[in-house]
Order: sequence, then structure tokens, then C-alpha cells
Amino acid sequence: MIRAYNSRHTTAALVLALGLAACGDESPVAGIPVRVEVTPVRDTVVVGTISTRLGARAFNAQNNAIPNAIVTWRSDQPFIAAVDSLTGAVTGVAPGVAAITARAGTVADTAEVFVVNALALFLPLDTILLAPGDTFTIPVQVLAASGTPPAVTFSGGAGAIATVDPGTGFVTAVGAGQVEFAAHADTVTTRGGIQVRVIPDTLFGLAYVGLSGAVNRRVRLGSRGFNHPTDNGQTLFQLAARSGTGDDEFDVFLIDSLVGPTVRTVGTLPPSAIEPGNDPVCLPSTSFAFYRRITATTLIGLSVAGGTVAITSDAPIPGGRAISGRFQVTLQVTDVPGDAGRIAARGTFVVPLLTLASCPK
Repeated sequence: MIRAYNSRHTTAALVLALGLAACGDESPVAGIPVRVEVTPVRDTVVVGTISTRLGARAFNAQNNAIPNAIVTWRSDQPFIAAVDSLTGAVTGVAPGVAAITARAGTVADTAEVFVVNALALFLPLDTILLAPGDTFTIPVQVLAASGTPPAVTFSGGAGAIATVDPGTGFVTAVGAGQVEFAAHADTVTTRGGIQVRVIPDTLFGLAYVGLSGAVNRRVRLGSRGFNHPTDNGQTLFQLAARSGTGDDEFDVFLIDSLVGPTVRTVGTLPPSAIEPGNDPVCLPSTSFAFYRRITATTLIGLSVAGGTVAITSDAPIPGGRAISGRFQVTLQVTDVPGDAGRIAARGTFVVPLLTLASCPK
């Protein structure tokens, strides 16, 4: 049987239904997540404890937070940091780093969680490279879950290569060779190395670089130094350091060529300075540092003002000079704004120094 409908009543009902759907924010679109935001983007959890600091909010297409949005959580390394799939509470399982992902519907965001022991001792630079006669204080970081961190003591070294003050970690380089050292805090010990190097020629130099923050790496780089003119009548010093695989590149550029021991500061290099048409090497506006890591994607870090570069020794060798030094700079990753993209870089180097007749293009 064919049923007849009253079109006037049907239209009125439809208008009423649309009106009810539009009241408040009850439209279907208002409850569909298009973005998830996890805070904080980085967190630290102690082994054996539970952190409830991670939180997530879902937003709709109008950029309004969706109340009571259903969020599920997942850890990519549950044997390091386990996460409650419903609450986001993270439990530290073993030292390491894990990515914790919050998902609402089809969108997600991720936080980086570092799991540390109740007492952790880190070496920002685990290999120290010096020339005979150089001095250096071993850098250490102590993290304690509670209370005042214990004092750090040191051991190791060898009188013919490098001595290590047990109370301060002050290193004095004596002669060519390699030796281990250890840092101790309560029951925790971490170890590193000291290499004292003599440069015999202009071919082979080394730099050891420690990176922490947005990038956490310890790398050994082949390195040389250059003094060369710029296109605007200035001179420039370049420390060029490359890994054997080509994955890591670290450079320091200082306006004015180097002669003798000195300490210089680096400035801020904005991303626009490395865009096509600009040349911060042959037309420099400031002294700066540059880091590039090439893997599946390319990461570039540019220095921000305040870092220092020190040349500690300078001696003639056939065909050039041999210099040693160290640097401590902060880099900003070009495509990750703010603190999340900061890299703390420390390094030591012993390299030959050559003079070039023109600016390398």
C-alpha cells in the first residue's frame, strides 16, 4: 500500500530538526577531532615511578576543544616507558627514551619521555680531545629524583698522557695517547675517554662533538680548519668537521682569521641566511655555528647568540699550523620552533689550520 505524506507537516518537522541540531554546538562536525595536542612535549620519568603529567586535548575544525573526547594512549617502547591506554599515566620501566602517542579518532600527537634512574649521571661530552699542554674540566650532569644531588668525584688518567683531578675533574694534557676516566656520584659511575693528539701534517684532524636536546648523539668527526678571505674584504675562520659516513656535519665560522689562542662568541643565524641567494660563508653577517644531519630526512640546526669558541693552542707545522680548542653553543632546529628544537652542542678539536687564497664556493 502506498502511504501518502502531508508535505506541509514534513517540512515543518525537518525545519524543527535542523533547528535543534544547530542549538548550542551539537552538530556532528563539532565532535570530530581534526587535531590532538599533547603536553608537555617532553617529560622525564624515574624508573619505578608513575608520571601523570602528560595530557591531551582534541580540537574540532573550528579549533574548539572537544569536551570529553575519547583519547587512547600508546608507547612505542613499553619496556622503557609503559603507558595506561585510557589515562595516559606513564610508568618508568628502564632507562631510555620512548615516544608516547595520544590518538583521538584519526589524528594523533606524540610526546618524548626520558626514563632515568633515581640518580643519573651524564657526560655531555664522553670523549675529550686535547693537545699537549691543554687543560679542560670534564663536564657532568647529575639528576636526582629527590633531594640534593650528591657530589661528583673523578678517577682515571695517566701521568704520561693526561692527569685528572679527583675532586674537580680538571684535566691536564701531557703527551700523546689515550686514557680512560670515570665520574662517580654515590653508587653511580659513568666512563669516558681522553685523547691527547699531536698534529704532524695538514691532512688529519679530529673533533669530538656531544649533542643533547632535540638531537642526542656523540660523534667523532674528521676535521680541518681554514682561514680564508670573504667577498666583502673580511677574513673568516672555518672549522669543518664531517663524519666518515657523511651523516653528520658540524661547522663553526668566525669572522676574522685566527692567530694564537683566543675566545670568540657566535651570533644568531636565522634560517633566511641559508636560503638561495644568500651566502653566510663568503658574505658573513655574524660568527655562527651550523649542524646538519642527513638520514631519511635532513635536520639543520643554526646557532643562537651566546655560544663560545676557544682556541687553546697554536703551533707551526709543515704547510700550516696546528690548533686545538673547544666550543659550547646552542643550536635551533630550523623546522622545530622553540625549546623543542634546541640542541646543546659541546666539542673539542685538534686540527691543522690552512690558509686559502679565496673564499670556497
